[in-house]
Amino acid sequence: MMTGKIIPEAGAKGNDSEEYDPVTKRVFAYTAQTSNVQVIDAASAKIVGTVTFPGRPEGSVPDGKGSMFVQIADKSEMQEFDTKTLAIKNTWPSAPCGRGVGLAMDKAHRRLFLGCRATPTSDNKDLMVVMNADNGKVITSMPIGAATDGAAYDPATGDIFISSRDGGDGKTGLTNVFHEDSPDKYSKVADIQTLYGARTLALDPKTHHVFLVTTAQNEPGQPTPQNQNPPLRPVQNTFTLVEIGK
Repeated sequence: MMTGKIIPEAGAKGNDSEEYDPVTKRVFAYTAQTSNVQVIDAASAKIVGTVTFPGRPEGSVPDGKGSMFVQIADKSEMQEFDTKTLAIKNTWPSAPCGRGVGLAMDKAHRRLFLGCRATPTSDNKDLMVVMNADNGKVITSMPIGAATDGAAYDPATGDIFISSRDGGDGKTGLTNVFHEDSPDKYSKVADIQTLYGARTLALDPKTHHVFLVTTAQNEPGQPTPQNQNPPLRPVQNTFTLVEIGK
């Protein structure tokens, strides 16, 4: 019988995501409010280190060679750090990516796929940005839905999936599918309408299907002085799983 274990994260706040690195057999738990990541040894379930970032960490992905890439959402930056020594190796600007969140990678061709939200204080747009993982060069960018939060790459098909809360009508979600024709050339495959709020996803590499979670019902959000047109709010107990396949 397996039992869970609570691992204390002293002083860390705002856990938002986790990533496992098979090279070091470590789990990286990102704590956005304190701009760092807690590094946990998977075998002992003990914290073995911390990496501090210049801003809020969001999506991350290991390259399978001892590096981890992570989006710094409020700095429009990509950082690469060593998963063993925990030293920062590279920091690159990710413009035209405004607020970088979801992240996926073609590890064979060393390409990063950034899911990027538009920010209200700038003229940037909702985009997928493609970056060279060896030098930080931005290869291209393509429009996506609003309020993205998920990205996945299927190495068997060359398809890239970017999921967003809102397709633009304020009522339905949107998953954009792109294809890597070559490491430096990309084309759109489909714009798939989903349920509103379906912005996080996971890829099944065996079936090549993508799964998203959201709620089947939503209600109007509460306006504030800062936001008179808030997004819809999920209705409790209407959890729904969305599956996308060919």
